[in-house]
Amino acid sequence: MSQQTQHLFAELYAAFAAVDKPRKIDGCRCCIDDKEVHVLLTKSLREISAEEMASYAGSALLTVGSPDDYRYFLPRILEIKMSVPAWWPDWEVLGRKLREARWETWSALERQAILQVFDRQLQLALEGNDGAEIDGLLCGLACAELDLAPHLSRVGADPARVLALYTWHANELEAGALANGFWSDAPQGATQLLAWFRSEKIGLIVLDACGVDLSLPPNSSP
Repeated sequence: MSQQTQHLFAELYAAFAAVDKPRKIDGCRCCIDDKEVHVLLTKSLREISAEEMASYAGSALLTVGSPDDYRYFLPRILEIKMSVPAWWPDWEVLGRKLREARWETWSALERQAILQVFDRQLQLALEGNDGAEIDGLLCGLACAELDLAPHLSRVGADPARVLALYTWHANELEAGALANGFWSDAPQGATQLLAWFRSEKIGLIVLDACGVDLSLPPNSSP
């Protein structure tokens, strides 16, 4: 783990240090059993393993838990997600859960710490030209009801990044749609992303590299 990432995690935990540890976790015991709940309530937050956190993180705010306990566990959830990329829930789901937890009512320090995590993970995805990861993070931000404009500017700054994201969506874009079904949870963000693809700058990058004119109506031929 890089020093930058270690510092990021330290700031994340510090931002949420005043959040009280829950005394109980309500919810469906088919989704999280009593033993799992006991571990979450008795272990130190940073000592909870990815396996021990999995049931709660996936079911939180659906059939398990409340916004208050989710706020407490969120730093560890984000740390695990950054450390174990294949771990569920994905970034899109995390963004949706932030919205459901009404994170816009949290402190500015907490919100900034969360955004720093998303920003860092997006930067790593951009450096690797990982279209699927870039899209998942953009969708997560949109599900959290954030404006995508500054993040799309970062993607658009490098043609290789643009093409990575375009390739991920290419087949569906022909029909005027997006490849990731989670965009249905963020219709405003989906509209913003589609408009970005059709913008002159991005359209020229795709046209030059792939011979596809995104300005044409869906399923049209040049």
